[in-house]
Amino acid sequence: MRCGGNAERATSRPTARPTRPRRPVARRARLRCVTISVLAARKCHTLRQKWAPSYETTWEAVGRVGKCTHLARTMVDLASVLDTVWLRAALDSALRQRKTNLAWIHRALDHHGNGRRGAACLRTLVSDHQREDEVPDSVLESMGIELALAMKRKPKLHWRILEGARLIAEVDFAWPEERLCVELDGWTQHGTRAAFVRDRARDRALLRLGWMVLRFTWQDVVADRESVIAELASCYESRTRSVTVIAEPSRRRSRTQTGA
Repeated sequence: MRCGGNAERATSRPTARPTRPRRPVARRARLRCVTISVLAARKCHTLRQKWAPSYETTWEAVGRVGKCTHLARTMVDLASVLDTVWLRAALDSALRQRKTNLAWIHRALDHHGNGRRGAACLRTLVSDHQREDEVPDSVLESMGIELALAMKRKPKLHWRILEGARLIAEVDFAWPEERLCVELDGWTQHGTRAAFVRDRARDRALLRLGWMVLRFTWQDVVADRESVIAELASCYESRTRSVTVIAEPSRRRSRTQTGA
């Protein structure tokens, strides 16, 4: 009970309700699953939004875009919405940032990949990278390698071609036994006059050494995959036959000389 001018103000205040003890719950954050440095434009695209525990989120990865999952968990989420070509490009992008990300992605698959769509494909890609040291230098290389694997002929990545002790070229990928190599021409590295002249000179040097050089652009690899695969398969078979024909006469000459 209060008297005076404050009496009306005091009696008009609502009585505070007793608070119920809340059960402890894990902190959760609204997050966005995004692709980072995967598309050529390097923009973050929201795939979907959901709730996730705070220990799976970070502010650092996307800056001002907002909270998102850590890289390893994001890869598991991306596996459910990307095809094999783009998933390989995303994984290679993660490994270019840091090779140790492979172990984190493997751990995320063990925790969150069971029964999820695309997890089996991501496991296969992770296993392939565990057996290899080389990582493609760009998204274009990642997509080109995937197309080369589609014809069931695994190439050598970043193959160095020598003439004696002199380096002639380091091609994007190659089949050394067939002397067939592929160069993927992105505009950033091959869009200048100097690059144009340099590439033509390299092609002539490789041709002189008996190599066939195939050049593809971003438009070829992204928009015309089937034609690229068909051309790779055709050239591979052609080079296999030509190498066999060249090798056979040399064997006959060596046998004749031995018999003489």
